[in-house]
Formats: sequence, C-alpha cells, structure tokens
Amino acid sequence: MCPLKDDLKAEAQRLGFALCGISIPDPADHIQHYRQWVQAGHHADMSYLARDDSIQKRANPKLLLPKAKSVVVLGACYPFNSPDNPPAYSLQGQVSSYAWSADYHLVLKEKAEFLLGWIKNVTHQPIEAKICIDSAPVLERSLAWRAGLGWIGKNGCLIHPQLGSFIFLAEIFLDIQITPDEPLLNDLCGNCHRCMDTCPTQCIHPNRTIDAARCLSYLTIENRGIIPRDLRSSLGNHVFGCDICQQVCPWNQKANRYGVHGASLFSSQPLQLSLLETAEMTEENFKNLYQFSPILRARYEGFLRNVAVAMGNSKDSSVIPALQRLIAHSNALIRAHAAWALGQFDSDHARLSLQQTFLQEQDSVVQEEIQLALTK
Repeated sequence: MCPLKDDLKAEAQRLGFALCGISIPDPADHIQHYRQWVQAGHHADMSYLARDDSIQKRANPKLLLPKAKSVVVLGACYPFNSPDNPPAYSLQGQVSSYAWSADYHLVLKEKAEFLLGWIKNVTHQPIEAKICIDSAPVLERSLAWRAGLGWIGKNGCLIHPQLGSFIFLAEIFLDIQITPDEPLLNDLCGNCHRCMDTCPTQCIHPNRTIDAARCLSYLTIENRGIIPRDLRSSLGNHVFGCDICQQVCPWNQKANRYGVHGASLFSSQPLQLSLLETAEMTEENFKNLYQFSPILRARYEGFLRNVAVAMGNSKDSSVIPALQRLIAHSNALIRAHAAWALGQFDSDHARLSLQQTFLQEQDSVVQEEIQLALTK
C-alpha cells in the first residue's frame, strides 16, 4: 500500500477526474509505431509531429523533465451523442462533442495545477514538476496504458472498460517516486472492427493508426487548405471534428447506457449550430463567440469552409442564397468551397451565380472550382 498514492487518487477524483493512474517516465512503449506512422506520411501536413526534437521527446519522456521519477496520468470524461441521436436537421452542423464546452486545455490545466498544489502540500518538500495537456510532445495514450487506464483500441483511442474512450488525458511529471500501477494487458477490442467499417473515409488502418489526411477531424480542424474534392461529400454536415469511430464502439455504447458520463467537468448539452446562421458570421463574431472554445483552432476561414461544404452536402436549396454570399467572400478558401457547394445543386440561380463570379474571379484555385462546378 502507498498512502500518498491512495490519497492522491482520491483527491484527483474529488477534483473531477474520473481516472488517475501512476506511470513511469521510461522510454515509450509505442514509439516505434509512432515513427512508422510519421515515415509513412500519415501525419499529413502537421510537420510539428515529425520534427526530430519532437520525436525524441516522445521517445524519452524524461527529456521533458530530466529529474522525473513518476508520471501521474489523469482522465476526465466528457459527454457525447450516441449514433442513435444525430442532429435533428440536415441544416444543423455537427460539432465533435469534445468542443461542446470550454477549451479542455484550460479546464484540465487548472484542475491539474490544483492537484499538483495538493501534492506539494502533503509531501512538505520542494517538488519539480511539469504539467502536460495534449499539446506537449508526449505519447499520452501510451503513458495512460502503462498507468493501467485502459487499452489502445483499433481506432487509436484509449478505451477504458467502464468509461469507454470519450476521455481527455493530462499528465503531471514529478521528481518524486510513487509506486506505479500495472498496465492493462488485455486487448478487449477482440474481433470487433466497427470503427474501421463505419469510418466515412476509411482512414483507420489495421495497425491501429490513422491516416490523418483522410480523417474528418483533421480535414475540418488542422487542415488549413483545400479539402480534397473526393472527400468533401464524406463530411456530411460535420463542421468541426468527428465522433463516428467512437460513437459506434460497443464500449462507448455500454458506457452511455449506464450513464457513466453523467458527472463531468464538461457540459452535457450538445452544441447547436445552424449552418445558415454560421454562414453569416464575420471574423470578429467568430473570435468573440469561440474565444474560449476548441472551435477557435479551426480558424475563421477554415470554419466557414467547412460550413460551405456542409451546406452543399445538405442538398437543401434554401442554402443557395447563403452560398451566393459566401462565393463573394473576401477569402479565397471560402469562395472555393462555396463554388463547389453551389455545384451540388441543379439550380439556375446557383449556375448563374457561378457564371457571374467566374467573370470577375482572379484566384486560379477558385476559378478551377467554378469551372468544375459548372461542368457538373
């Protein structure tokens, strides 16, 4: 028994963390998989993931805190929609459930700092520590596995047998020794491959890695440029992220049935987003509305790009006036996708807008999109 460890886990739970495990900062167990993923180019254009210094830190966690002896790995649940409860209207944009609340980086950092303060108080000694919330170069799912918080599923997510995979992770590196937990050695995915079968773009590989360039979450958030034409229809009404591979997972369906996500640090109220209203947003509106939200990461032009694609996928002609305004937007990325979206409608109004815009359009990418839309 370790009194500090037991009390630490109790305090973590009191602060709202559903999971708390102790890992060791030894070289990462899954670093070879990560290196192969980068070498295959499956990180898309997220070049920061492939930097040598970034890979070295992921391989050796002690580079983040040289004196580290223990890692406290924390998990916080967040609510989600089941696949049986899609948005009621096709003109409602889908937002990944992790973005329904305030930015999790802010929430988890504050709670982790409280926990670190508690550790310093009860140990009565100076402690060197480092808190990591997602953005640090850490293989956090590997650390979470080592700390006994679950196994890494076929969709690459950490899955807990009672809580599922809708879990945020955070880590506190400490220069004090705490008895580590044992990893969960069983792979409870078994023969199930629903996540792979249901993925709209088939981006999940058999080796439990994701081709980011085809993943809807990457395409709608991290991707700063054009969404490939052959993938646009797969977006459906997704405007920020995607939960499909997790929604269909039996472990998440079980967790949802038993209401284990009821008590959470994060809002359980789905974010309602009207495509028509969002299409009218100015950049200032966007920044003010989402200043404390993960949605800000998509940036204004990327978010409206996604909204334009979702409106095109809706096949609802009531969006044509909104798309006509977007095709006149000052941003070329938005205009290009609005052109594609207008091309999804067999409408004289849509065709006329494309023809008139083409006569004055100076951007070659937008010109090409308009020509293709008119040809279709």
